[in-house]
Amino acid sequence: MEIGSTHDDILIEILSRLPAKSVVRFQCVSKRWQNIISDPVFRRLQYHRSKSIISWFFFLGGCNEFCLSNYVPFINDQVIAQYRIMNFIPEKSCPIASSNGLLCCRNYGVDTAIYVCNPAIEKYVKMEVPTAVNGLAMGLLFDPFRYNMDDLSNFKLVSISEKNDLGFIFHIYSSEIREWRKLSGVCPCTHVLQRGGCACLASGVFYWMTCGDVIIAFDVEKETSYCITLPVTDLKSWGGKCIGESEGSLHYITISDGCIQVWFLISCELKWILKFSVSLASMEEDHPNFLYDAANKEASIRHLPLWIEPLAFKDGNLLLKLRLRFSTEHGNFTQLCMKFYAYNLETRTMEELCTLDESGLLYYGNRKWNELTMNNKWGLFLGALKALPYSMSLAPLCSA
Repeated sequence: MEIGSTHDDILIEILSRLPAKSVVRFQCVSKRWQNIISDPVFRRLQYHRSKSIISWFFFLGGCNEFCLSNYVPFINDQVIAQYRIMNFIPEKSCPIASSNGLLCCRNYGVDTAIYVCNPAIEKYVKMEVPTAVNGLAMGLLFDPFRYNMDDLSNFKLVSISEKNDLGFIFHIYSSEIREWRKLSGVCPCTHVLQRGGCACLASGVFYWMTCGDVIIAFDVEKETSYCITLPVTDLKSWGGKCIGESEGSLHYITISDGCIQVWFLISCELKWILKFSVSLASMEEDHPNFLYDAANKEASIRHLPLWIEPLAFKDGNLLLKLRLRFSTEHGNFTQLCMKFYAYNLETRTMEELCTLDESGLLYYGNRKWNELTMNNKWGLFLGALKALPYSMSLAPLCSA
């Protein structure tokens, strides 16, 4: 980077310590600011100095008819979901993985394709997906500290697929050689993958939830896979569970018997440690806007599960879905109210992000809620809804 003046030095010192979410907006200040921010050396400096924070949560609700995908800003922003964030991609696509500012999106056309993109700079690359590769259960690995930010960002994609009743097989895509490669060997497991579940990346290892009591793990560098037994397998009541990453470790979150438990994995020993436990009732006492008691009574009357569900966990922030009330007539919904909350484990603070209406999930393109089948409505209402945390960065990509 060529420094034009002392003023540039001061400006670089200030801008490089800000999160990418703020820096992107400052590109519009002047041509000089834009040149500084777009410089690859500055981008690398900014990533090293600034602490990556969650920018958005993508709400995902896939079904056979179409894919719902909208996002809600997480901090210091308008909570109503936006629709134009992915418009720079040439076809409708749904995010399925994220890593250090990059998103992996899958189209839902006749020919399956994967897009790896950076919404902050509106750049993308497109990869065709071979028939043998599962384009749904996929993880994205992008390490900004292992490359020079002057060219196309180097990343890897890992696809996991079921192989009959034997277990799971893996395919890897490398942006350096631009090829898919099938790995030899099978990860033995009798459970199926959790439908719509996103891969969780922690310290170079991908983790996928199954519908059983184990998690599938894949070490990208060693190219080895294994199963990890969950710390809690005998849940006594209906509840939800999810996995996430914080401080480089895998975390397992479960809600059961009116209590949230958060476990973290000591990866070298494959040992779980209980990190955090809190009752939902005490959370409502601390945060009156968290309508736990009302939702609990509604669930008891209706005899329905998953009235509260952990959707995602990242950097100590837990995204919760709370179903408050609903009513039906002749099998059709006449009233539906869900709220989404973000709870920080360290500070014990809670933020109400949005309602279901504000999330934008009732509308997608030309498709409306009343055009969905009842099965899809119930799926979204009870458990088909997933979430993907995303942290913005200035990582460069070359458009296709």
